[in-house]
Formats: sequence, structure tokens, C-alpha cells
Amino acid sequence: MPGVLKNALEWTVASGEFVDKPVVALSTSPTASGGDKALAWLTQTLEVMSARILADASQPIPFGRSRVKPTGEVVDPLLAATLRSILDGLAQAALPAQ
Repeated sequence: MPGVLKNALEWTVASGEFVDKPVVALSTSPTASGGDKALAWLTQTLEVMSARILADASQPIPFGRSRVKPTGEVVDPLLAATLRSILDGLAQAALPAQ
């Protein structure tokens, strides 16, 4: 896990900001693994922080350099649709229970 992300998460632990909050964990890399080891570490950290991880939506994204431009523009239509679906699910999970 990148040190900057780890530090940011450590700063929020004492506040309890992640407790029972829905989160999606994503990772990417230029390889076929999609950063699966980093994703496992991130997921484990979020679990310890008592975040509610949306496991079905959390996933590695392989070959990120060919699918996302350095500017952040997603150029792979399948990935764009997947990310939209993930964000829609996260938005639904964040709604208050009725």
C-alpha cells in the first residue's frame, strides 16, 4: 500500500470516520494482477477500521495504463461501465436505511 494512503488512513483511525461506512476498495497496476496484493492490504486495513466493505464491488483493475489515461480519463468502455456500476452501488449503500 502506498505510504501516503497508509498515512491518510492512520490519521482517520482515531476519529472513527470509517466505522460502518460503505467503502469500495479498488487497485490497479500495469500488470495482469491489477495490484491484487495492494488491494488485499487495503481491504484488510479497512476491515480493521470497521468499514463496511462492499466486497462484490471491490476489485483489482488489471492493465491500468492501457485502460486509463494519465489524466484520469477512462478509455476502456467496459471498465467505464464497471466503474459507473460500482459508484452507483456505493451511492445506494450510502443512502439512509428506510
